Amino acid sequence: MPSWSPWLDSVVVDEQDVTISTWKLAARGINVSWKAKNVVVEEGVVIQWESLTGLKNRGAVRFLDEGSEGKCRVTMKISFMIPDFAKKISSGIVSQKVDEALEADLKRFRARCLLDHRKEMKKMRL
Repeated sequence: MPSWSPWLDSVVVDEQDVTISTWKLAARGINVSWKAKNVVVEEGVVIQWESLTGLKNRGAVRFLDEGSEGKCRVTMKISFMIPDFAKKISSGIVSQKVDEALEADLKRFRARCLLDHRKEMKKMRL
């Protein structure tokens, strides 16, 4: 994920329990981390998580089949507690900036998926 999200410094999946991962965010000199657990995973349908430690957050990413040519629509819903250091700034501004960053990340994710898909299609033709 850090390859399409400049905010994410790393995401490490626990070797003992693959439903748990440690996330590290580094942006503009701010470092935040949290441990999350996938609470619902339906391959190709939904990934739902909640944080266990660190930055309090939870959410879900849903993959909706668009029917033709293997296309799907990706939607994300996320909620989080604003960390104390960010409370000095209006929470509305923080939320807006997070929304903008997530939207840009999803666009980069889409571009990455399309590129990977084109590479796979090219291999299949060879």
